[in-house]
Amino acid sequence: MQSSSTTIPSISDPLAQADDAVRLGSLKHARDLYQSLLAANTDSLDARIGLQYVDYIERGRPGRFSHLAPSGSTSLNTDKLRNLQLNQAEFEAGHTFLLSLPPSLTLEHTTRCNFYCPHCTKGYDIYMALDLEKDLFNKCLDSLLPYITSAEITGFGEPTIGRDYLELVDRLSSQGVRIDFNTNTSTLTLPHLEMLIRNNARIIYSIDGAIRETFEAIRAGGNWDHLQWVLHATHRLRLILGGESTFSITFVAMRRNIAELPLIVEMAHRFGLDLIMVQDYQPIGRELDQESLRFDPVRSNRIIQEARELAKRLHIEFVAPPPYQVESPTQASEVKDHPAPRKRRRLLPKWNRFPRRCPHPWHTTRVKVDGEVTPCCFSVRSMGNLKSQAFQGIWNGWRYRTFRWWIESPLPPPECRICHVYEGINQGNPGNTMQEEGLLISWAYHMEQVIFNLWSRISSRWKKPPPPAPLYFKKGKKWSPEEE
Repeated sequence: MQSSSTTIPSISDPLAQADDAVRLGSLKHARDLYQSLLAANTDSLDARIGLQYVDYIERGRPGRFSHLAPSGSTSLNTDKLRNLQLNQAEFEAGHTFLLSLPPSLTLEHTTRCNFYCPHCTKGYDIYMALDLEKDLFNKCLDSLLPYITSAEITGFGEPTIGRDYLELVDRLSSQGVRIDFNTNTSTLTLPHLEMLIRNNARIIYSIDGAIRETFEAIRAGGNWDHLQWVLHATHRLRLILGGESTFSITFVAMRRNIAELPLIVEMAHRFGLDLIMVQDYQPIGRELDQESLRFDPVRSNRIIQEARELAKRLHIEFVAPPPYQVESPTQASEVKDHPAPRKRRRLLPKWNRFPRRCPHPWHTTRVKVDGEVTPCCFSVRSMGNLKSQAFQGIWNGWRYRTFRWWIESPLPPPECRICHVYEGINQGNPGNTMQEEGLLISWAYHMEQVIFNLWSRISSRWKKPPPPAPLYFKKGKKWSPEEE
């Protein structure tokens, strides 16, 4: 990846001179330079943010982020390096019983969210706004901290508003674990950004529009002006602080926003972001499913290719699903509920129809807010629960071993069949692989879904659902970019 945070700016650039002065501790000189820039252009958000950062430093860095010291070296100790190498070898060999433990953890420490995006079920359904119980929080970290090299702390919510977010960041960074999460950017402030940059975090901004109207319609609850402030602040602080942090964009591609993808590439270039990940919209059984790019494959493929070529010219890493096939499934029911997709002619599946192997059941594990352990962020299939089991027993239990075998079979788990994660077996485009699976495989999945739905209806009679909490965003705290 190439990042502008490592680019040496021109010495004749007054903004670069001001940044250099901050870096060298010449705060009065930096203040004078930023003020002169602001006097020349009162709309200069870069100069205004520079002044805000100087003020923050001169006040002694007050606030809740100041105690989170940088972790220092990210080099692996001997035990973590040995575990990482063994894990990779076991994945390449296809072992189902593993001597290694996962080098990566996905920890859903909260389900709170202050947005209500229409492409997420949180935008429609009542849900429990929960935080991971403290004993499970400690049990998980005590079991895995000696082995993990990275931790994604994103779950089904906004990670930065979880009750134990700061403690989690502190414990991970103090053990040299690289922090990784997606955020809607709503809580980010200068102190917050400084802490993440100093700890070499990998942060992904969820941005689904390059203009105000599109962004605020899709990221409902978001504010375009605040997003612009965050992007300017991220760029400014990375230029001042340097380091090995990465800041990227994830873009959920739909018919209503795909035309703005080249503008997203230009946005990433303007603010020195490292990577753009285009994510296939996953149908959720709502009217919005008509926005799937599978309804407009020719236009979508053309725009994605234009954006890819632009990103290459601007030296920005660009990741997107394979081109959409003209006859791949389009209807939400075809992708979500598994009947035979339209226009499918072949009886038997295409050999090696999956473009890649999925490393997640070997390389990572996910702990949900209720203690359930699942193989990845997309599968809700339980491998066990930390409330009643030790993690080591879950990791090599029969469920995990079966799942590792199953995902490599010609008939992988149903959730893997529709997975839109780029690292998964579909390489981000499940419609393409479904087009090649054949009628026999399609109807096998369909019958599996019928049986599953029947069992769910029967078993639901025996279970008393917990009372739902109100939609969290309605009572969510209003955050200011000036907050410390």
